[in-house]
Amino acid sequence: MASVFTRNGVLYIQYMFNGRKVQRSTKLKDTKENRQYIEKEVIPALERKLALGITDDKRLIKYAKLYLNEKEHLKTYPQLERIVDVILDHFGANTDIDKIKTSQIRTWLNSFDRKRSTIQNYKTALKGIFDLALEDEVIEKNPATVVQIKKNEPKPEIEPFSPEEVRSLLDNAEGWFRNFLGIAFYTGMRTGEIMGLQINDIQDDYIIVRRSIRNRVVSTTKTNKERIVPILEPARTFIEDQLKIAKEKKTLFLFTDKDNKYFHSAWQFKPLWKKLLRACKIADSKRMYNTRHTFIVSMLKSNSVSVLELAQIVGHVGPEMIYKNYARYIKGEHLKINRHLDPFACKIADSSNLKRKSNA
Repeated sequence: MASVFTRNGVLYIQYMFNGRKVQRSTKLKDTKENRQYIEKEVIPALERKLALGITDDKRLIKYAKLYLNEKEHLKTYPQLERIVDVILDHFGANTDIDKIKTSQIRTWLNSFDRKRSTIQNYKTALKGIFDLALEDEVIEKNPATVVQIKKNEPKPEIEPFSPEEVRSLLDNAEGWFRNFLGIAFYTGMRTGEIMGLQINDIQDDYIIVRRSIRNRVVSTTKTNKERIVPILEPARTFIEDQLKIAKEKKTLFLFTDKDNKYFHSAWQFKPLWKKLLRACKIADSKRMYNTRHTFIVSMLKSNSVSVLELAQIVGHVGPEMIYKNYARYIKGEHLKINRHLDPFACKIADSSNLKRKSNA
């Protein structure tokens, strides 16, 4: 049976549901009139609902859907949808929203290895979802409001691998992981982009980069555009070997785990990566993502492509990012220019021409 009690001058209703005690605020002040209203109207209506098995849906998924419905008109809706999917996956779609605590939200958000602005997007979505539950009086306060996002640590220095380290890593790695690293070193693709490769993305002379995987979410690439990556001859061995493995396993994705499911996070590679670094006696501060830096730096030093071409290969919007992040590796490269280059191809400064001009 439901009963009424007061807390801080506000009237609350208390009742039993599924063997547990539930207390809900009425938001009404403790007055004689309000007590009579609750006892004569609110409690009888609540007890009828309980008797019929009709209860309020307090599941996280309910308020997540309401939140998305309100945002459907926004251009950022696809991004919001992915964020909400990750939230539901972490906290559980069927979890009662009033069971999620501030400490859980803080711990989760601050565990992200992401930019501060990206983490803030997750907090904003969580706050919006909880605000809707607050309006329904399912919760008394929004647990996401007080969460402070930690400041990002300084961006780590770019540490490309030396040619000797690349050889050592590829010599000591085995199976699909060796192929993964081989593709990473010789294409400069992001880890999530390689995880997202499907068999039909591999063509004879190039790879079509269509998608990326991060934190269980399959999405478009970082720039939201497909791109074509030429297959360098050293990469072909790794690609062909992995194609053979994938076709034998009859999987859609090029790289899959022991259960034939695509890898959903780069963290899944961490044990293998750390073990490989130890075997190669390489500092364990170097990340797998440094394979991308290594490709870019090596291509810059080789002078085999222009900065603009390299930016297109690795999926940068323009050459600005190359100059910003890798300028110290480009410094002095202009001094290696072919001194016999004639940009106008007209030999106007040819010594014989100058001699004839002077004799005229």
